[in-house]
Amino acid sequence: MSGRASTGQAVGVATHTVGAHTVVVTPAVALSLAFSRWCSPVPRADHDLISTLCVVLVMEHIEYAYTQGMDAAETEARLRSADTGVLSLSRGNDAYAIPLAHYYDGERLYFRFGSTEGSTKRAFLETTEMACYVVYGTDTTDNPNEIESWSVVVTGRLTELPDDEYEAFDTAAINRRFSPIRVFDEAIEDIDVEIIRLDIETITGRSTPIE
Repeated sequence: MSGRASTGQAVGVATHTVGAHTVVVTPAVALSLAFSRWCSPVPRADHDLISTLCVVLVMEHIEYAYTQGMDAAETEARLRSADTGVLSLSRGNDAYAIPLAHYYDGERLYFRFGSTEGSTKRAFLETTEMACYVVYGTDTTDNPNEIESWSVVVTGRLTELPDDEYEAFDTAAINRRFSPIRVFDEAIEDIDVEIIRLDIETITGRSTPIE
């Protein structure tokens, strides 16, 4: 890594130039970078420190758009109009995200869950304490370089639908409320279909409208 390190304007940070980019680093890292220029060989510990840096590009060089929060009516409308999203599951320190079809009744989210014996998503479903579901989309504008974007993030606990609630999700209701299930390299007769309920704890909506 080559570049020029100098003390930044803000207390506790410094800037470092790498090629055409300026990044923000801590003073200790800047000292290591300067040391690496003048001393040879550089101790392996310094190389490891430099190679594992998490640097942030200075925002003045990055294009950005302001977002705004959605109110309850907007987030509800997005959850009702969208057919699918991404459900994030966990097992210990591992994460697993899957695309799923959903149905929103105004209070809870329901997922049409298809799995086979020994499937990874089934294993992660059983170990997830707090799930996160994301629905998002973009809309084009008259300017080809701009888009209107939105996202809704929902967190909550997953529950397999009790038998007494399955009456509301017979075959006709499942086909009406969910998009067709996607099958990949699986025998139809080996797929178990069930309804999973997400009891919502938090909902956060953001949008980036273009004026």
